[in-house]
Amino acid sequence: MYRRSSEGLTESWILPDVGVQALEVTSVGIIGTKLVMFGSTYQTMLGIKGVKVITPEARDADAIDSIIFRELIHGEIREESRELFISAMKRLADRGADGVILGCSEAPLLVPAEKAPLPAYDAVGLLADSAVHYSIGRPSGASVR
Repeated sequence: MYRRSSEGLTESWILPDVGVQALEVTSVGIIGTKLVMFGSTYQTMLGIKGVKVITPEARDADAIDSIIFRELIHGEIREESRELFISAMKRLADRGADGVILGCSEAPLLVPAEKAPLPAYDAVGLLADSAVHYSIGRPSGASVR
């Protein structure tokens, strides 16, 4: 996302800074496509803030990516897939995650924040909240269960 400043357009990291910073967590897991889980967007921005991003183990990452692309984007919700997501989140917590970023728009369809085994941050919800608050000139709050 970009914003206007005295220097012109500058990159503005609004998400997931808003929710994670408000709760002052030191580590957070991430669920999403492989590109999201292992890409640099969250890791870089959160790392600068001193928040460690914990990615799922390879087996979980493969399964999560497959579920997103083979089921969720087609509106298919399977109980066994929900159980896998929840188990992966528990393993992230076992490895030190204080919360989990639901880093794709489909993840909350399978595991809504209120059913997650640890505090869950809906990336799309945080972005929408932050965009609205930014547009009206007010600081935004955390969207967490």
